[in-house]
Amino acid sequence: MSEPTTLVAFDCSNGFCEAAILRGGAALGERSEPLTRANRDRLFPILLDMLAETGVQWGDVDALAVGVGPGNFTGIRQGIAAARGLALSLQRPAIGVNRFEALAHGVTGRALVTATGPGRAVHCFLSPSGTRFTAEPDRIEIEDPETLLVIGVKAAEIADRLGAKAAAPPTHPATAAALIAGTRLDGDPPPPVPDYVLPPNATPSATPAS
Repeated sequence: MSEPTTLVAFDCSNGFCEAAILRGGAALGERSEPLTRANRDRLFPILLDMLAETGVQWGDVDALAVGVGPGNFTGIRQGIAAARGLALSLQRPAIGVNRFEALAHGVTGRALVTATGPGRAVHCFLSPSGTRFTAEPDRIEIEDPETLLVIGVKAAEIADRLGAKAAAPPTHPATAAALIAGTRLDGDPPPPVPDYVLPPNATPSATPAS
């Protein structure tokens, strides 16, 4: 009988470091910690703490799941770089999971899923239609909002304005990412790539460094 699959998942794309360790589809540990300029390098300390708490070693890990956005550009890059580095050193696959997928995991019915966008705007995903758009909270218009569940960034503000209901994700986002990644382990999964929705607002300088 094969051993149950062990996955380590993390997402740094929305102002938090969310992490989870799963074995056989069950969460051994979950963590969510705000990220600030002062503690933006907390990902690996958090992962090491969780491994110690759960008794899991890096050699036990069968795959990695990482949030690829949409969200904060720096957080997306941080998470994907960490996942790619770990995948290379452990010789294990790293699987990218969209933030919208993770937040909507386990949701039944209509949902508006939101993630961090530029300025006051949020990136939005309508489930189950799959419609995506970016807008400021006071400019979002949805038909039949009374049947809508709003999940994610500024959910309470948006739901209150629309006359909809706001709720926390039914599954911890990193745990959801691991569960989704677990369904994509067959074959040769492609490396994770960023889902920025909008292009970064910073571009490399055209002037060569002196």
